[in-house]
Amino acid sequence: MERELRELAFGYGMRIIGPNCMGLMNTDPAVSLNATFSPIFPPHGSLSFITQSGALGLGVLEYARVLT
Repeated sequence: MERELRELAFGYGMRIIGPNCMGLMNTDPAVSLNATFSPIFPPHGSLSFITQSGALGLGVLEYARVLT
């Protein structure tokens, strides 16, 4: 089923994340996407951040919130 889903999604030019992930976030004002379970949405900037750990991701978002 995973292979079928992957082939179907890629066939339409789509990408899939998950299932065990924090999600993704894009702070570009033209996009403004928070597809995570985090209530924190940092301001737009020029930094990208990728982490394997959801806890670390939430910690970095909290730290960014405190600094702004």
